[in-house]
Amino acid sequence: GYGADSQQGLCVGIKLNANQQNNIAGGWQAGQANLSQLFAKSYEIWSWELDKTVTPPVMRYVQKFGTATTTDYEWDITNTGNPPKVTDIWVDNKSDKDFFIISQGSAILKFGSWIDPNQLPMVSYSVAWGDGTVVSESGLRINGRDMTNPHILVHYYKYDPDKCNPDLCTCSASYCSYQPKVTVEDNWGKTGSGTFANEIIVYKDEESMPPAILDVAPNKLVYYDKPPIYTLPYTQSFEVTNANNVGRVLNWTADLINWWQSADYTISPTSGSLGRGESQTVKLTINGSHGLATENYSGTVKIKTTDIDNQQEKDVAVTLAVDKDMVVSPTLLMLRPKKNAISTKPGSVDSKTFAIYNNTDDAVVWTATPTILAGETTPN
Repeated sequence: GYGADSQQGLCVGIKLNANQQNNIAGGWQAGQANLSQLFAKSYEIWSWELDKTVTPPVMRYVQKFGTATTTDYEWDITNTGNPPKVTDIWVDNKSDKDFFIISQGSAILKFGSWIDPNQLPMVSYSVAWGDGTVVSESGLRINGRDMTNPHILVHYYKYDPDKCNPDLCTCSASYCSYQPKVTVEDNWGKTGSGTFANEIIVYKDEESMPPAILDVAPNKLVYYDKPPIYTLPYTQSFEVTNANNVGRVLNWTADLINWWQSADYTISPTSGSLGRGESQTVKLTINGSHGLATENYSGTVKIKTTDIDNQQEKDVAVTLAVDKDMVVSPTLLMLRPKKNAISTKPGSVDSKTFAIYNNTDDAVVWTATPTILAGETTPN
């Protein structure tokens, strides 16, 4: 408005002559603060001015903002505010693990986004996949999304070192690894980005993948043959695992060596193939000691990989105690109160039940006197 009691500025649509405009302290710029509260961003600003470049001089509108040379007059508050955010990026529903592909295949990417409520809606997003491909969606009018309702995209990768964005990709003769980058844009034109924290790894072929890793647990089995407390046959087991989640297939065999022939045993299975991260249970049954003298007998189950270029071995120690008790420190075998049981039958005697806990890595045969008790505990 223009007047003695009004705040000086330029009223849109009202023409002022040269004398009126020159009398306004600060000119049209004085209204900038107020207009910035009404409009987040101004795309063009025109000023009613006396043009002295023509004869005779005339009043006309002169563009002050909206071209590359008039940025001094930008009435814009979008240089403040909060940029949008890419809150999460998952590949194969994981944010903390690499995802691998052999030769070629698809990757499913999910991401979350956040937009300042004053700067809604999201108007576009793009994903640079790292192999030179960029996909984008524009003309959107949507809110940000968390990972309960994420944005979802699918991309097809193929091992190709010639298609590698060096900012998001690393290639070798064996594989290419990619870190997709997501960018979102809000209604103020602000952008925010995020990059997958791990990698999408595309191997050239199966042979290019890391070797399998052999793991076996537990590595000790103890058997007892002491009638009538404990008799054979008895079965225990261990797990053979391919501990590499991104490696090749693990081919393995198992055999019991350094064993007394008279002690009959069975191993099942004796070989197998394990994919990445897979495990298989192997059972060892000692069928009988068949007249072996009182003694502790030892043997070894040897597990080997069968691949020539990836030879590994793991051992499982096997002990057979014939007609003997395993010597255990008293501090390792503990009695713990389990419950107080009071019978409701007339004439019954109150009784207390204890739990016997074996704190060793071996099976323990136990007896208790003067009350006749007998039993066997499993390790731990």
